[in-house]
Amino acid sequence: MDWNFGDMLDAVGAALGPSDIAVAHGDRRIVWPEFTARSNRLARALLGLGAKTGDKAGFYLRNQAEYMEGLAACFKARLAHVNVNYRYLDDELVYIFDNSDATVVFFDADFAP
Repeated sequence: MDWNFGDMLDAVGAALGPSDIAVAHGDRRIVWPEFTARSNRLARALLGLGAKTGDKAGFYLRNQAEYMEGLAACFKARLAHVNVNYRYLDDELVYIFDNSDATVVFFDADFAP
């Protein structure tokens, strides 16, 4: 069988109970069934919007649950992760976005401007 990280995450989620925590951040807890459902929906949405296997996805986020959900979705959609550190300066951001060829970018609303 040809497994990827997304397949492995689904297998782990299926093996654990409905109250087992997949992601914890601060007071927020996301259990495996919710994590699996959300990351699967996001993977399907990315593909539905035109992302293709091997495309790159930029992650311009702070550490938060959505980072992990987006990463899982990219694994499931077979997209490549590109980390964009939120501490980068403007010139560095332009460089990495221009040269990464990312077709998808996840970003925190604080970074929209």
